[in-house]
Amino acid sequence: MSELIDQNLTLEDTPKFNQELFGDYQRMAEEVDSLATKEQVLIETSRSRVTVNSFNAFRTVPKATNYCGQAACASIIKAWGNQGSKSDEELADDIYKRFPPDIFGGACGTSPSRVAQILQAYGFKATYAQVGAWLPGGFLNPLNQIAWQHHRNHVIDKWVKAGYPVITLVDAGAIGGPWFQPHWVPLASANDSNATICNAFGNGYINLPMKIDRFHEAWEVRFLPGLNFVSLLPQPL
Repeated sequence: MSELIDQNLTLEDTPKFNQELFGDYQRMAEEVDSLATKEQVLIETSRSRVTVNSFNAFRTVPKATNYCGQAACASIIKAWGNQGSKSDEELADDIYKRFPPDIFGGACGTSPSRVAQILQAYGFKATYAQVGAWLPGGFLNPLNQIAWQHHRNHVIDKWVKAGYPVITLVDAGAIGGPWFQPHWVPLASANDSNATICNAFGNGYINLPMKIDRFHEAWEVRFLPGLNFVSLLPQPL
């Protein structure tokens, strides 16, 4: 949901917390909660599974802002080969024109339902998964552990490790961007030790390997109750 930034910016340079925007994200959390399900069954496909080498970090759309949701979808679409005859530039431009950011009229990024619309338009089934109730204390709260283990095992073990990358909502500040800004990234690969995401911040959007615990912290999005560990689960039909 965040525009590209200089990774050398300090915390003082980053946007301040916006209470009005926070309220809009709370409403988005209610939307996601109504769409999320505890289990999604993978559709059997004869197509080759996706590896991290299949990904392209989509860097820019001319004159576009707040396009991380569109870039995440473009990365998934390209990785599965669903872009048809479109070049990278044509794919990104088509997605942005047909499905622009829609939160606060596009000023604050792209909602989960718009991300799902993009994927569906390019031949994917797109469903939601999240930790529905994430209590104060985060990973240190034992009451969170059962829900967290279930969600992690479902999204990472049953999907990502099986060759079905997902799109996750993370705190941009945890991956080199501005704090207090949600950011859509494809989770290209993950194991018990490491993860690789696409469209992280660097010299343009980059593919970023990281320790799995660091990714978990980014995925938690601590400042947005109700939007913790949000994932879209794309499947090519």
